[in-house]
Amino acid sequence: MKSSAPGPHGTLLLSVKKSIDQIQTELPATIRVQHATGGWKQQFLVPIGPDVSAPASIDIPAGVYSVDVQLPSGETISSDGELAAGETSHVVLAGQPSRAESLSWPSFVLRGDFTRKSAPPPLSGLETAARSRSLRAGPKMPAAQDMQCWTHSEGRWSKATATIRLQSNDPDICVYRVEAQQSVLLQLPRPGAAASTFCRVPGDWKTASGEKATVTVVVDTVPGDAAEEPQLRVRSTVNDPQFAKLSGFLSYGVDAGALAIGDQLAKDAENLIERKDNNPLLACAAALVLLKARLPHGLHAWTFRLASFFPQIPDTAIVRAWHLLFGAERQAGERDALDWLLEADRRGVPLYAYSLRLLVDGLKLFEQNHALVADTGRKWQSYLWASAADEAFTRFSGSTPDLPLAPGRPAFWPAAPASESDVAVETPGVGVRPPPAEA
Repeated sequence: MKSSAPGPHGTLLLSVKKSIDQIQTELPATIRVQHATGGWKQQFLVPIGPDVSAPASIDIPAGVYSVDVQLPSGETISSDGELAAGETSHVVLAGQPSRAESLSWPSFVLRGDFTRKSAPPPLSGLETAARSRSLRAGPKMPAAQDMQCWTHSEGRWSKATATIRLQSNDPDICVYRVEAQQSVLLQLPRPGAAASTFCRVPGDWKTASGEKATVTVVVDTVPGDAAEEPQLRVRSTVNDPQFAKLSGFLSYGVDAGALAIGDQLAKDAENLIERKDNNPLLACAAALVLLKARLPHGLHAWTFRLASFFPQIPDTAIVRAWHLLFGAERQAGERDALDWLLEADRRGVPLYAYSLRLLVDGLKLFEQNHALVADTGRKWQSYLWASAADEAFTRFSGSTPDLPLAPGRPAFWPAAPASESDVAVETPGVGVRPPPAEA
């Protein structure tokens, strides 16, 4: 990896040692250097996992440097040093063992099974003791027959059939293998509560090499505070190393400008989109990564086929809409970006959480000039309020698939008063303006 800064340079061999169920993946590292001609800062992808034998080779300006890597659990590991011109320095950052890290790791999808290899860290203090009591008094893990699957067609939700098998059992976490012909919305009732947790689960997933991948649902216990009981949390995962890299950026990456996904990941994403017919769900995730990184040129002309040939996937229509908003040329007779957003609305809840955000942001661009769009935008804003922002696949709370519920927010999508006009989540740095009002 080459530096664009002038002056003498050295080489930093960088890796992060972190053993989470033997997962090996990559995360962005922020490197800062104070050198003779001023300051320098860039992000690079570095390998992270138990194997540190193949570090990233990074060309940086000579001078005093600092390296920071933030892990999904919130832990930041850092290193400081000084690099002379022409010098090569090998730096290994080591994270502390953390059970919370294992539960929030974006590349958790690499594993179709789960076995906890270490006991939870010891608890001490009043708050952690209370948390321990809360965990021990948590709700009972569900049986496979407690879960209900739904599919969406022609504007209606209907119950669907899927095979759900318990694969790994633990007092605090259970893993279920899910086999379905198409993507489903899985419902997990909350014991003693009116609301359920809903989670999008992909169906019939194939890896880039054409092999069938294992799709799992992970259920664990989330401790409540002093006034709340512990709750069950459900998340879907896919045993696909290529998707693991993409999902890390979709779940935890920041938006344009600060996010450097690296040349290799951008190239991999382009290749996955080009081979969209093999796995349109994986291609869609790759397209979302390029949109989030503000690299729409990597989408080429492939998004029209992706949206048109896979009408059962809401996300493909959202990707095409945003590609058009970024300036892609329309095909002969093709609908405009708003039409694609409304088409996504007709297809149902997006598979990916980032698609849901883009759907809300896209509709927000048009609502002032198109009165009928405002109601649709508020509908999906309700889903966004009730959803989990740090997941790859969409997860939300609700009483039914079409009735999301978020604490302190409207239960449905009535007309919003003017004072609520600023509550929509917006995507920063897009550089897209609403279209002019129709004559």
